[in-house]
Amino acid sequence: MPFTTAGDLSPRLLEGVVRTEFFRAYNELREADWQRFTTVVSSGAAEEYYDWLRLVGDVREWIGDRVINQGLSQRYSIRNKTWEFGFYLERSAVEDDQSGQIGLAITTAAQRAAEHQGRLVTEVLEAGFSDACYDGEAFFSDSHPLDGGGTFSNYTDALLDADALEDGLEALMGAVRNDGAPWGNRVGAESTLLIVPPALYFDALQLTQHPLYDAGTPANNPLAGLFEVILNPYLTSSTAWYLLVTGGTLKPLVFQQRTELELTAQTDPATGDVVFRNDLYAFGTRQRYNAGYTFPQLAYGSDGSGS
Repeated sequence: MPFTTAGDLSPRLLEGVVRTEFFRAYNELREADWQRFTTVVSSGAAEEYYDWLRLVGDVREWIGDRVINQGLSQRYSIRNKTWEFGFYLERSAVEDDQSGQIGLAITTAAQRAAEHQGRLVTEVLEAGFSDACYDGEAFFSDSHPLDGGGTFSNYTDALLDADALEDGLEALMGAVRNDGAPWGNRVGAESTLLIVPPALYFDALQLTQHPLYDAGTPANNPLAGLFEVILNPYLTSSTAWYLLVTGGTLKPLVFQQRTELELTAQTDPATGDVVFRNDLYAFGTRQRYNAGYTFPQLAYGSDGSGS
């Protein structure tokens, strides 16, 4: 909304216009890519416990007494965090604006608020090499425990290449549950994402879409079209990459929403301390949410630390 007549707005009308423009831009700019590999759940408490992640066992023929699945000893939970973002508009700039500059400032502030959830989910994904999931191991680990003994791996340190992608695909297809039974992952272009940073984007495109393994090999590339490549500009490592299975109702990561975005304002010089002291209109957002992990069998990650 252009603020070509902002100087004619009373403080109360200004607050309403800013609120309308902010939420319009916020809803338009909210990123959707992260929701493709993240299960979004509603939270009703300060901390949510994901005890269902610990369930083990399978359907069996009922012979004798019913077998009650007790689950694992660990208890996985995610505690909500409170997030805020504040911004100011100069009263004189609002009064003098005749070209929509204030509208651009509000849109920019809305973008900062809109992109944070995607940034947070990315941080959680990157932290998966050290932060524990429900079984007590790092989400990306080569030693996830099995109930009957032994372990399974969803981690590698390999650099991104055709062999590493094939290994990752085999690991996902061969993933097992805690009781050792096949997990049942089905991978393909519609259900498997390859998440990469900017430094690996064109390499990933060539590996997964180019019909040849390399310019000197005329054989067909079995990886071509098998994954959808997603560029994540928030990834901080230039070598890490991630294969995520997203075809089911449950995704590898979970995002829990406790409260929706709210916007408060101080625009009245008679009641707003910031307005009175600094000649600024003040606005601030508040939300509560956090993110974590579901099953490591749905993900395969490399930190790219190998050679």
